[in-house]
Amino acid sequence: MYQSEPVVLCSSVIGLNPCRTNPCVNGGICTLDRGDFLCLCPPQYHGDTCQSAVEECRYRNGGCVQYCRDGTGGTGVQCGCAMGFKLEPDGQSCSQTVSFPCGRQQVALWPGRRSLWDNVTVETEDNVTHSWDPELNLTEATVNATSVLIRRSDGRGFCGGTLVSDQWVVSAAHCFEESADHVTIGDYDKQRPDPGEQQIKIQKVFVHPHFHSFTFDSDVALVLLARPVIRGPTAAPACLPDAHLSQYLLRENHWGVASGWGLTRFMGRSSRFLRKVALPVVSYESCRASTEQVITDNMFCAGYLDDGVDACSGDSGGPFVVNYRGTWFLTGVISWGEKCAADGKYGVYTRLGNFLDWMRDTMERLDPRPEPRPDLNSTVS
Repeated sequence: MYQSEPVVLCSSVIGLNPCRTNPCVNGGICTLDRGDFLCLCPPQYHGDTCQSAVEECRYRNGGCVQYCRDGTGGTGVQCGCAMGFKLEPDGQSCSQTVSFPCGRQQVALWPGRRSLWDNVTVETEDNVTHSWDPELNLTEATVNATSVLIRRSDGRGFCGGTLVSDQWVVSAAHCFEESADHVTIGDYDKQRPDPGEQQIKIQKVFVHPHFHSFTFDSDVALVLLARPVIRGPTAAPACLPDAHLSQYLLRENHWGVASGWGLTRFMGRSSRFLRKVALPVVSYESCRASTEQVITDNMFCAGYLDDGVDACSGDSGGPFVVNYRGTWFLTGVISWGEKCAADGKYGVYTRLGNFLDWMRDTMERLDPRPEPRPDLNSTVS
């Protein structure tokens, strides 16, 4: 006590203020406390100077590149990786172990084609720039190794889907109110075969048992293909998130990409070529306020109120994918909307994270070659 008094007195006499240079980091606010400083830290940081990040999945996904699970009793987080990846010794990063893992499509382009991933950087980290070419929205032809076109027996495509494993496609339940015969994968021009395109018969369709045909609640279906796809530059699945990552990637104002062969304008013609659009996720409150229709917890909205870009009829069942730290995850299914890109209206999507257990249980029960679930307990998978 005797030694501390002159320090305080000196500070007050000569005007020394420990907060003048702000010793707090990571956005901490410096305050004076009995002649010393005290840092008021943002929720995701702690420590004397806010130097340590809180290890919880809700803050920057716990530092995990893919899957994250909170440890019991505040013991930190456990990271994990999707199939086709292994966890690196740092306990956070994932590196691919196969040539064409999920979510890492590297499309071999031919003249006049674009990859879905060109000019789209929509990662969800706070410091990442959300960039895209607005001229590409629903007017730009694109190649996408995960998008699937669902066709009738006469070859006419009428809905989209997303490849999520070698023999399974995710789509919208309402698409199967009419008969589906086969799918094309690696498709670009729906009117003629493309290099690398695969056509595979549909073996069986599984509509979610709680699908409501009036409200479109639980608008999700699984399609079992008659044979596995051959993975390659034009055919590779999107990654499925876990429950936490699905919620984390669908926060307000974060971005995803929808794609399909649907109408290019309301009451117009469908697109001959696969097209894409980058869209922001909208808050649940804003979504509900934009419509008189029922918005359930199994839905989310994305898009703009007045920007003239949206998914449209014929895109139903197609993907809403989000790029997180270099990997594309399927977080939504194109479900419904009021007209297309109408003023004051958003597009409505199925919230896929609410159906992950049903999807995985269905696939594991019926898939002749089931993939194991990712193990979040191991340091190397």
